[in-house]
Amino acid sequence: VMFLDADDTMKDGLFAEFDRILSDSTADIIFTPFDYINEKDELFKACELPVASGIYDSTAVYAILAEKQAQTGFFGFVTNKLVRRNIIAENRIEFDTTIKLAEDLDFFLRVYDNSETFYFSDKKSFNYLQYSQSSTNTMTVDYYSQIIIQLRLKKLLAKKCAPLKKGDIV
Repeated sequence: VMFLDADDTMKDGLFAEFDRILSDSTADIIFTPFDYINEKDELFKACELPVASGIYDSTAVYAILAEKQAQTGFFGFVTNKLVRRNIIAENRIEFDTTIKLAEDLDFFLRVYDNSETFYFSDKKSFNYLQYSQSSTNTMTVDYYSQIIIQLRLKKLLAKKCAPLKKGDIV
């Protein structure tokens, strides 16, 4: 399962890369870097991998998540992952439609909790179209939901024995 917004564009060769990775590994999730483009189709920022390309077990990924999520947001993005369908289906993981901001991080925290092996591919997967006037720039933030999501993240990391330092989670 991969999510992609209707206005984003996939990069050439992405499915061949996924096929190569899945032929060689049993990864539950494949993470990819991607590019941000504007309305003029101009690249203005890149979202890079937080680690070197390759396969990682859950212990390593939770340590990376603890260290990098607050800085990069990488693990919360909905569109830069391929997830084995059975992880979502067998655990009945759904988006919480009452959450309007960071609902993707909330969803993926439950996916991560039910995953064991992770692959980080250095193949960029898509172009993310970011408008200058995004709805996230003008929406009212539900701070209670945001606190709940951050507490869920902290609880998951503690459960998985990820090393937490002050400043890792904000």
